[in-house]
Amino acid sequence: MVFTKNGRGGYKLSDDGYVLSELGMLGIDIFSSPKRKSFFDMTLRMFSVENNRATGELSLSIICYPIIQKSRITSSNVF
Repeated sequence: MVFTKNGRGGYKLSDDGYVLSELGMLGIDIFSSPKRKSFFDMTLRMFSVENNRATGELSLSIICYPIIQKSRITSSNVF
């Protein structure tokens, strides 16, 4: 697994092509059957996983939103 920071303020978690490569070495071709490919794509969508067909990489983008802290009322800022 590879965890990298992207330019949009988020992160990317990637298998670096490992999963599809391992399946291929075991003789399992996800893309040989339209039904198998459809099931594979549907499963990836359910978990928001992206498939880069050119590299065989499966990845997940993580968006980081800024944390907004509520101002605290203290005795020093109350009149």
